[in-house]
Amino acid sequence: MKKKSIMYCILALIWIVGWIASAPYAMLDDALIHLRYASFLHTLHHITYDGIHYSYGTSSLLYVFLLSLLRGISLSPVLPRVVSIISYILLLVLLLRLRSRFRSGTTPRFLWLGLLLTTLAPMAIRWLTDGMETSIVLIGIVALAIMTVQLQKDQTPSRILLSCALLLGAALVLTRIELLMPLFLSACAIAAIRLEKSTKPASLATIFASCSMLLGGAGAFIGIRIVFGHWLPDTALAKSGSFSFSPLFGFAHVTASAFIFGIGAALLTLLSAVLVVRAILRGNHAIGRLVAWLVINSCLPVELLLACIRDQAVQGIRYIVWAFYFAILWNVLELAAILEELPTEAAPRPIHRAVWATCGVLFLCLLPFDTRYSLRAMRGRSETFLQMRSAGLEKYKNVTVIAGDVGFIGYFTGAQVCDIDGLVNGRERATLTLAQRLQFCANDNPGLLFLTAPQLEGIAPFLALKQWRSVMIVDFRNVSSNDRHYLMLPVMP
Repeated sequence: MKKKSIMYCILALIWIVGWIASAPYAMLDDALIHLRYASFLHTLHHITYDGIHYSYGTSSLLYVFLLSLLRGISLSPVLPRVVSIISYILLLVLLLRLRSRFRSGTTPRFLWLGLLLTTLAPMAIRWLTDGMETSIVLIGIVALAIMTVQLQKDQTPSRILLSCALLLGAALVLTRIELLMPLFLSACAIAAIRLEKSTKPASLATIFASCSMLLGGAGAFIGIRIVFGHWLPDTALAKSGSFSFSPLFGFAHVTASAFIFGIGAALLTLLSAVLVVRAILRGNHAIGRLVAWLVINSCLPVELLLACIRDQAVQGIRYIVWAFYFAILWNVLELAAILEELPTEAAPRPIHRAVWATCGVLFLCLLPFDTRYSLRAMRGRSETFLQMRSAGLEKYKNVTVIAGDVGFIGYFTGAQVCDIDGLVNGRERATLTLAQRLQFCANDNPGLLFLTAPQLEGIAPFLALKQWRSVMIVDFRNVSSNDRHYLMLPVMP
């Protein structure tokens, strides 16, 4: 059995290496935004994008801190890519370590295997090795699910365990501030089960054990408010508006366009939730366990509700995939615990093989599309990186560039960037409308434009585009589209 496991691990490693080698420089534009923040943090010791003004324009403070530390070792622009690849490998190792918790041939083992295969899908490799913090977020979410189940059943948790819980909560909020929400839901689930198991009135120790991760997250949340003066980063403010159902359509689009990674995770979330509630009802468990199930599985609906309230743009599966993983992992771990407790005659029947066969067929049907579009997006971004790195853009360091996608152009030029999306120019700029930002940038004496055709149309009323000429075309390839950017210089009189 061990030999077979080793063979599978080797095959998985060859699979991953092959995908990474096919597009070695595939990074999101946002990755180089974070790297520029990290470079200034390393040298100036504060969060700034332009090297002058404080700017809370990063979606992941912990990731910027990590890149800043590693900046002392490497000055390479591929540093975020390397970090995300290593984090992805660690995520897979962590998932593999969970294998021993599930008996062979049981429903939890099949669900765990489904999640592992989903994480190995081409689109998963694309999103989890793209230079962003997504793989680190999922490592934290796996740890959160494990810690939640552990604190549910451990009536006398050790100080070491509680200290780890505090640190985990703080790390999650520093990684992405919206992860305070699953920490709150986790605390509710732990409290529901611990209070029901306890024969004594709620004690301070019980309450602290239930809320230890939430307290760590709340401490980090308050710390962010004290240091930056705001709860949310400028990026969240610039991408939000009033109540709208648009995020629901965005959610459906990014889930479907992620193929196995998105559709597979969504189906596993639904299937695991149904199986757990069936086991709970079958075993006549106390109401606390049902409350915990309801709370944990409300994570994704609550996230979507908050997104609708703020009209928060959902621009990729990386913004929501953690909610899938949190629900799946808690459901699988809880189902395994329930099956251990139930006598054989009371245990629910295993899922019919036809269900797993259907899932397998769906996986195989999606795999060709997943492969094709993942390869398109990854190779396209890798080519874009190489094109911009070799274009000698550092000669524009002393000019102001107007851009919407500011990561690559901002990093490779080192220029001052006027961001029409309002992500990196401070809180005040983030609160402006798009038209106001376009007008502001047009009046900022620009020496370089890096814009798409729709963005050029938007700025045309404020800037005489006839006096500009295109010197380079840069394509940002996505799954099914291509964002063509024009690098433009003013025409010399």
